Amino acid sequence: MKSKDDGLAWSDNLWTGPDSLQFRDIHGLGQSKAVAMSIGTGESSQIFLTADGGASWTRSYVMTHPEGFLDCIDFWDDMTGVAYGDSFDGYPFILRTVDGGAS
Repeated sequence: MKSKDDGLAWSDNLWTGPDSLQFRDIHGLGQSKAVAMSIGTGESSQIFLTADGGASWTRSYVMTHPEGFLDCIDFWDDMTGVAYGDSFDGYPFILRTVDGGAS
């Protein structure tokens, strides 16, 4: 669902990507740009980016470690952000983006 008027009205924005993903976090970066994160072990943890208000999504990250599990995302501004995940191999897992989630 998407609102352009502080939640007074909502439009149905149907997800057309993989249907087995569980989304936990989304961060809006303006009226038409957002970054969404799915959760799960290994390749179920993914990050997607839209630049057209959710009409289309591009996958920008897929967890490659079989024990990896993303937990949350946050941004300081429209370009700089982090994704944090469960630790594995004795180290915390942190991703950093400086291009608005494109990489």
